[in-house]
Amino acid sequence: MKLRRVLLTMNPELSDRIYGSHFDYHTYFIGYYLSMQVRKLKFETDGTFDSIIIEVGKESTSVERHFLDNLIVNLPFDFEFYDNATQTQKYDYYLDLIRDGLQLASEHKNIPLVELENLITSLVDNNFIYTWNFKNIRVAEYNLKIKFTCQLSTDDFIIRMVALKNKVSEPVCEGVVIRTMPDYIHFRNVPKNIQIKNDRICFFDSFGDEMLTIGLKNIIEGNLIIDYSESPYPEGSEMTRLFKHFQETLRYDNNDFIAESY
Repeated sequence: MKLRRVLLTMNPELSDRIYGSHFDYHTYFIGYYLSMQVRKLKFETDGTFDSIIIEVGKESTSVERHFLDNLIVNLPFDFEFYDNATQTQKYDYYLDLIRDGLQLASEHKNIPLVELENLITSLVDNNFIYTWNFKNIRVAEYNLKIKFTCQLSTDDFIIRMVALKNKVSEPVCEGVVIRTMPDYIHFRNVPKNIQIKNDRICFFDSFGDEMLTIGLKNIIEGNLIIDYSESPYPEGSEMTRLFKHFQETLRYDNNDFIAESY
């Protein structure tokens, strides 16, 4: 059994569910980054766990094994400090909690402690932003090379576009194309099918529906203008409502993580 996940989360039994939810959103990027990277280590556990879940907000420190192959590390949490901390202090506190949790886990199980510490250091070096490539496309007609990059942070998940003309070092256009809440449940369905049609970059969802477009002529002029496509379904139908809701999730603009019901 290989180690596949390392997560930092608030005690699910906390009475203030909204508080816990906000904490989990803000720390999700760390767990996602560590989980994606630790899988590359292909570290074999003793066969009793494939995940290390560090739960904070508990009254005492302990380590327990959950029946779902999770090694759960329980840690206390300084609510007063956290509520009054600056963003930099919160980052440091997140890492202190993770390091404490991993150290405690290592006292009970064999885990790649040094490698995990190196991964944490790498995230710090990258300003607490996990970045990975989404897609690169070339548009020969406009002599363009366009790169789409994913960035996951404490506040959001974004897809950023940078457009370069051949033999020109400075971008002719760049900016954020998609922004969602910072959790896989929100960004897992971002449109991955990108096609060039009628002088537009078109993003299609998994059903083949066009969700948004970017005009190539606007890009050449240095303007990133995103147009959200009309629903292909009947007006007033449930499918149109869901289609529009999905588009809304792609332009998230609320750092308080208050999602509208649907």
